[in-house]
Amino acid sequence: MMYDVFICHASEDKEGFVRSLVVQLQGQHVAVWNDDFSLQLGDSIRHNYLTCADDVENQVASPAGFEPALPP
Repeated sequence: MMYDVFICHASEDKEGFVRSLVVQLQGQHVAVWNDDFSLQLGDSIRHNYLTCADDVENQVASPAGFEPALPP
């Protein structure tokens, strides 16, 4: 699936910032990559983040999204 927006976020931003943004974007028929529904059990988080981030035109980072490093 192709996505219009990739949201990079830290876990502490998920409840307030991320979920609200996802709902608003999906209400405008924007295809959003978000780990809540884009990852399946056993998927590599790092691989999915990096692959998707390369394939979308629009990337959004939550306020703390750049602070933690991706797991190896």
